[in-house]
Amino acid sequence: MKCSLQLSRVPDAGDSGVGRGLLARELTHGTFSVFSVLHDPLEGLVRVFAEVYPVEACYAVRRCTLITKGAVTETLSVSASWDVPFTNLTAGPELRECFVKCQLPQRGLKVDEVALENPDAEILATWPVEEVDRLPAGKAKGVGMCVGPIFSSTPTSLDWLQYYAGMALTFHKDCKLGVKGIHMYAIVADFVLKPSKYMHEPGSWRAVNFEHHHLVTWRAFHPTKWSAHYYGQWLLYNDCIFRTRNLYEYLMFHDRDEFVHFVGLQPKKVDLLSMFNQHFKEKNVAGVTYWGALYHTHCHMEEAGLVGSRQAHSGEEVQVQVHSGYDVWAEDLRTPNFTGCNVKSCHPKSVVRPMGVDVMNVHHFERAALGFRQEYKLLPPETVFTKHLRCLSRPGLSQWDPDTTRPLCSDEEVLRPDARWGGVPICPASVVQEVWARHNVTA
Repeated sequence: MKCSLQLSRVPDAGDSGVGRGLLARELTHGTFSVFSVLHDPLEGLVRVFAEVYPVEACYAVRRCTLITKGAVTETLSVSASWDVPFTNLTAGPELRECFVKCQLPQRGLKVDEVALENPDAEILATWPVEEVDRLPAGKAKGVGMCVGPIFSSTPTSLDWLQYYAGMALTFHKDCKLGVKGIHMYAIVADFVLKPSKYMHEPGSWRAVNFEHHHLVTWRAFHPTKWSAHYYGQWLLYNDCIFRTRNLYEYLMFHDRDEFVHFVGLQPKKVDLLSMFNQHFKEKNVAGVTYWGALYHTHCHMEEAGLVGSRQAHSGEEVQVQVHSGYDVWAEDLRTPNFTGCNVKSCHPKSVVRPMGVDVMNVHHFERAALGFRQEYKLLPPETVFTKHLRCLSRPGLSQWDPDTTRPLCSDEEVLRPDARWGGVPICPASVVQEVWARHNVTA
């Protein structure tokens, strides 16, 4: 469902020539497309998360009319502040994120709808309001996770879910010491699984599976083909961090092929809450970040018989995704070489304090809230890093390589590892030895 706006075309100096021309033809009247409007009654703040074109559509927002419906409809007009926190990411056509804040005169008010108005009191968009989630009385905040965009299925997803669900299977004062909730954002659009010169190519062309689990909450985003900021990831992450701010003390941001690894500990021995309490002991720390190591796996489809089938070959087999080549559950004493990595390289991932972040980026927060440190804290790899399991792809393509006998690392990854694309490559010892032997390299 989209909320659209009729606009005259105003040139955006930030648009590329290609993007400006194409969007001007496709979106003649512009668009103000709202994803969500969230209200935190505990703070008396309403936030709007939207995509716009042209960017001046966001600049035009001046006031918020707050609408409360009942026996008598009541309205309250307050000033609005807009924010376009991200610049153009590509040379192609793209919508821009527009975040709007409406500060209420007091806490605890009820709001059903918000109308955004320009200086001439014309309505730019009207949208229903959702209250952000709150914990029941007596429940303590824990650790949550935001995941998105999810646009295809992946062979590692069930291992990943079990990995985080199984952390610290103990309870303390009604607070699970592992992940208490996982918020999944699914991308729903026919064009997503088709190659496009404007969009990121998925590593799998298989439609997303909606796994059911007591920890998982699903939400859907219906992007346009111009949601080029990685299928709206910036939009989704900021929705998630504000929506869950009263549920969690800390929020993790990981994909379904990324497994956080605390050095020296098996997953089920990890007390996430205590770990993060230690790293966030300074009250003004908004977020911490840590590097990633890349482990290739073989991914392919296999046939499996249906449950209850009495015949070995009943003709009722189904295709399932499998991966092999690295066991994330097994003890691995190898230490990735993070020499040369900095806070923005080597595929870093973040954990943030929701109340400490004003705008979230992808691998780190973009802007801290007032009173918090603007720089993020880098955790040493001797303590923690991410194991990024990536399906081995065909050379030059994003499709899985069906050849399961192909070495999991190329000669280039062994001899001159490049950490820019998914983390520091970690190669099987047998592959490393074979490559060294061919190139006369000694340890």
